[in-house]
Amino acid sequence: GNIITWAAGNGLDDDDDSNKDGYANARQTIAVTAITHEGQQSWYAEPGANILVAAHSDGDGEGITTTDIAGSSGYTNNDYTDNFGGTSSATPLASGVIALMLEANANLTWRDVQHILVQSSRKNDPSDNSWNVNGVGYDVSHKYGFGAVDAGQAVAMAENWTNVDPAINITTNTRNVNTAIPDNSAPGINDTVTINDNLQIEHVEVYVDIDHVYRGDLVITLTSPSGTESTLAQKQSDSNNNYRDWMFSTVHNWDEFSNGNWTLNVEDQGNGDTGTWNDWELVIHS
Repeated sequence: GNIITWAAGNGLDDDDDSNKDGYANARQTIAVTAITHEGQQSWYAEPGANILVAAHSDGDGEGITTTDIAGSSGYTNNDYTDNFGGTSSATPLASGVIALMLEANANLTWRDVQHILVQSSRKNDPSDNSWNVNGVGYDVSHKYGFGAVDAGQAVAMAENWTNVDPAINITTNTRNVNTAIPDNSAPGINDTVTINDNLQIEHVEVYVDIDHVYRGDLVITLTSPSGTESTLAQKQSDSNNNYRDWMFSTVHNWDEFSNGNWTLNVEDQGNGDTGTWNDWELVIHS
């Protein structure tokens, strides 16, 4: 099938988050964020638990050199520009690496490509405090996913790759909570579900239905049986109402096992706006 890459978003300066982009949240896409030539987060690059990898783009005074629309319709009057950027620049760079992987092994499926990127990407900006280690030892970050794409490592791994087994998923079905969310009060409220199936995880999806008059006040955190925390929503200046059956996704549980207790926590960190957590559903893909 097709391999779909997706720009994780350029809204950091506007307090945006990649988990609020439905396409970037989809497990069938590869959400790509941007890093500078120094390997650090570009000033515009949104964070998110859904981000799989990072790729280089502009920032810190350096841009990407690429072809341009001829004449005055482009970025410059020339046929090239040296000031291109954004996650819309980082994403095609990752796509180029994936093309090399497919050239090395045309039998890779979209899921195989994601597995290889997880295993081959390089930990950039290693001193940044966003890095955590998940339950099977992967370094993963809400800023960078599993790190910067590494073409050499990815192609080498692709050449001898054994395709993954067919996909499996399990669901808790809808869990009713129907509880008021305490206003501006830690630790908020949580609900825990026990999963008995022991799948090795790829993506985890969380569907939430929450009534709230200022949803940017809400911090939503999923904790896996291994103790890995995925921030699905962070406190933001988002004055819109409600999360109406919204699907959040996380890649931070990659290769962990699903059995055990999963806890979703919803905390209101603003003052004067209230809401109710109606229900949620956990879907685990392997």
